[in-house]
Amino acid sequence: ASGAPVQPVDAGSEGKQSLWGIFIAGLLGGFAAFIMPCIFPMVPLTVSFFTKQSGSRARGISRALLYGLFIIVIYVALGMLITIAFGS
Repeated sequence: ASGAPVQPVDAGSEGKQSLWGIFIAGLLGGFAAFIMPCIFPMVPLTVSFFTKQSGSRARGISRALLYGLFIIVIYVALGMLITIAFGS
């Protein structure tokens, strides 16, 4: 509202984290989300879905891994689209 131009912040100069730090923070955040009341009850439902629908244990595990892989792919694709559209 003051009319002063907004200066862009160089992401490399402030708050520089290593890729390992970001990975560990994301992993810890994922584990914290796992124990939330809206996620934790879904785990037995998801496991029973893959074990009862599949004929064998190997087929159930492969379907579960494929399910998890597609969750990762979808979120990465959506994140990339949003980053391309709006910038980092």
